[in-house]
Amino acid sequence: MKAIKRFKERIREITARRRGRSLSQVISELKVFMSGWWKLRITDLPNRSTGSAR
Repeated sequence: MKAIKRFKERIREITARRRGRSLSQVISELKVFMSGWWKLRITDLPNRSTGSAR
């Protein structure tokens, strides 16, 4: 799924070591990003292990 791929890519960007940010800055950025995903109800996406929706 495109959305999951973009999600994973963004997490990799935020947590990349080459960015030179402190752990607290990375955590803060992750919190903001993750809160946006919860608003989109990522739990409503199809279950990837069984191929069915929850």
